[in-house]
Amino acid sequence: MKYRSEIIFGEGYRDASAVMSHEVFYLQNTDILITLRETILKDSDIKVKLEILEEELNNGAIADGDDGSIYNLIEDEGESDECINFFKAVLEEIQKVTGKDIKYCLWLCNNKNEVYAYDMHKELADADIDSYDETDVILSNMGTDGCLYGYENMPEKILI
Repeated sequence: MKYRSEIIFGEGYRDASAVMSHEVFYLQNTDILITLRETILKDSDIKVKLEILEEELNNGAIADGDDGSIYNLIEDEGESDECINFFKAVLEEIQKVTGKDIKYCLWLCNNKNEVYAYDMHKELADADIDSYDETDVILSNMGTDGCLYGYENMPEKILI
């Protein structure tokens, strides 16, 4: 069982390709790219695109091996259909490797204390923290800052 608060992580954001697009192209977080290319997609052809995108985000310039099309996605800041389609292709590749059709995702922490660590204004109560089952499909692993778990079906809160 893992934990999250909708107050902190945002209520209703579950679509895996849209969340991944926002995280990478808008927030310019490379942890998803790193996690996938080092784990699930380490032997996949799409690993090269993930490496190119990571290099472009880190350097702010078009990387070798890119005709500019990946770099253009960064300029769209995750808002275009092309950005979301990039991650739909990543999810299709994950399905080829794992056999799992990931459609949804959630950022989850290992324990309630890790969720409280995000609460800069100290407004959370235990009732604001929900529990969920994790999956074996980890799209991003930021350790104590949480993991992005992929789900085939809409994740449901665990009622305790």
